[in-house]
Amino acid sequence: MMGIENYGEFSRLSELVGRVKAPKGTGGYCFITQDTERVKIGEFVYYEVVDEAGKNRRVLGRTTSRASIRDYPVSYLSLKEVRPEEILRATGIGGHNPLFEVEVSILGYFDKGFKFVNPRIPPLQGTEVYLASDDYLEEVLGKGGREQGKALIGHLLNRPGQRVPISLDVRELVSKHLAVLAATGSGKSYAVGVLLEELMGRYNKAAVLVLDPHGEYSTMDEMRNWRDNPLVEEGYAPDVKVLSEEDIKIRYSDLEASDWAGILKDASDKMLNLLHESLQRLKGHGRFSLSDIIAELEAQKDDTNESSVNGLHWRLRAHARKRIFSPGEYTPLTDILRPGLLTIIDMSELEEGDQQLIASILLRRILRARIRTKKEKISEGEYYLPYPVFVVLEEAHRFAPGSGESRAKRVLKTILSEGRKFDVGTCLVSQRPGKLDSDVLSQCMTQIIMKITNPSDQENIKQSVEAVTADLMDELPSLTTGQAVVVGAAINTPVTVRVRERFTTPGGTSGNAPKEWQEFYLTRALREKRDTAPLVRKRDEGLF
Repeated sequence: MMGIENYGEFSRLSELVGRVKAPKGTGGYCFITQDTERVKIGEFVYYEVVDEAGKNRRVLGRTTSRASIRDYPVSYLSLKEVRPEEILRATGIGGHNPLFEVEVSILGYFDKGFKFVNPRIPPLQGTEVYLASDDYLEEVLGKGGREQGKALIGHLLNRPGQRVPISLDVRELVSKHLAVLAATGSGKSYAVGVLLEELMGRYNKAAVLVLDPHGEYSTMDEMRNWRDNPLVEEGYAPDVKVLSEEDIKIRYSDLEASDWAGILKDASDKMLNLLHESLQRLKGHGRFSLSDIIAELEAQKDDTNESSVNGLHWRLRAHARKRIFSPGEYTPLTDILRPGLLTIIDMSELEEGDQQLIASILLRRILRARIRTKKEKISEGEYYLPYPVFVVLEEAHRFAPGSGESRAKRVLKTILSEGRKFDVGTCLVSQRPGKLDSDVLSQCMTQIIMKITNPSDQENIKQSVEAVTADLMDELPSLTTGQAVVVGAAINTPVTVRVRERFTTPGGTSGNAPKEWQEFYLTRALREKRDTAPLVRKRDEGLF
């Protein structure tokens, strides 16, 4: 691949498509073209300037609109019997060549230290405008291809096939967080599956935890059996664990007062204060069980609080039947988070409150472990986590709702604001970004946005994601399944991509109800026919 400064070579690869008509401030310009095929909306073009150091620079831009400026007379278009061009030829005017005015938003020239730099000097009228070549775009847009620290998410939408690969910067994803937003059926979970494949591949070998409320990612365990795959190498294939709620254990001593307030939803303030006092005394003695909590409450019982203590007993014993709670057993972080391991916690059989509880406690433990390890306060034990981690939260609007509070939301906000210092990255996945907390969304510095049609979802994205410009917002409703706008810190400039094909089987796909009805009906009919056949034969033989 040639260097981006080899302009003579690029000039031979790129073609002239038009000339500048007029600048539009310092951020854009319009040019005139007759090209009806290649100059699409969202295409990349450039013009050349000489910078202050006397160096040739290619100022890249993205086309945002295209309008015809040479039209057939309206009267010609109303005739059904004769084509307009035939009328023009008959009158001696000749053929009709299309002419378009195209608006361009300037990105700037590529500088490795600062990505794109706007020269702040608009192009002069008549300046030649060129279509950017595939090779140039691969180098300056998406850091294309696979290598350490990259995740090949797909290919540039406006270029056919796989001519311009688009990769994301994994370091930026982990340190500055990611949001994947899309309407139902747009390919959101499919795109996350692609990202997980890249993170777990040989070029990254990440430590990833997926909190999966619908059980959509269990098919990712196919990665364990990869052999002839570009993402594995001799001696390495990703390890995958798919856990259910029975595999996750939460110690009573790990629960905080806010957790109990969520668990015991109908408990009075007096009950919660009594419980908090008991927990504070017990925490000084290390690990404790539910029986220890109840015994401590009994020790506090008197005439003024007897009814509250009894009410707590009843509520605590009701929750003791839940299998996720344990007096001493717990899930070590290193069992679910280590480089080369993808852990998926299938929470599809849990109530939403328990899903939030698991999320909040795991996130809190992960952050606490990374803080203690990073500050070198510990060198072993259950809170020793000596590597960065990446956590994916499906249905993120459940854990960080826009209205109201939740246990997971509080710790998630802390991770999003402080996680960068301690290498705790998150990926928030949601089909209803309008219901996702706007502060949470705004702290995800990279976004993969697929088809969005709901006005409230679009508005929350517009308000929370600075990198999404008006022309990109206009594209969201017209995207089809598997197409996405990618913006933010993990890519040099916003691009529209076609998500690559997955190596693993997608999960969470919609069923085929008519087919299943037909199959069930036929199976039942065949069974009934088989069961009644002996009776019919006996009747025909006159046996009854």
